[in-house]
Order: sequence, then C-alpha cells, then structure tokens
Amino acid sequence: GNPLVSSLSRHKISRTIAAILVFLSFFAFFLLLLFLLVPILEHQLWLLISQIPNVFQWIQQIFLPWLDKH
Repeated sequence: GNPLVSSLSRHKISRTIAAILVFLSFFAFFLLLLFLLVPILEHQLWLLISQIPNVFQWIQQIFLPWLDKH
C-alpha cells in the first residue's frame, strides 16, 4: 500500500480516511502549484508573443543575408 496511508493508519486513522486525506493533500498541492504557475506562464507567453515582430525583423535583416553569404 501507500506509505503515507500506512503511516496515517498507524496513528489510529482508518485506511479509507487516510487514503482520502492523502488524495486531497496531493490534489490541493497540485491545485496550488497550478494557481502559482499559470500567471507566471501567462506572463512569459505574452513576452514571447510580443517579441515575434523582433524575431521576424532579425530573420529578415540579419539571418537571411548571413545565410546568402554562406
């Protein structure tokens, strides 16, 4: 079985309740992680999107002429 559930069962908590607590704890942890990461990822995505015109400009002005020479 799950070591966390087994540990909780040793403290007089039924395996069913222990399993539910472990599941809810992991769910809460991933939900918190999601709430923390989504704004950061959204910000990074907008920064990336805002740089697309600069990337196209770099390709046209620097990369393609360099590619023609080599």
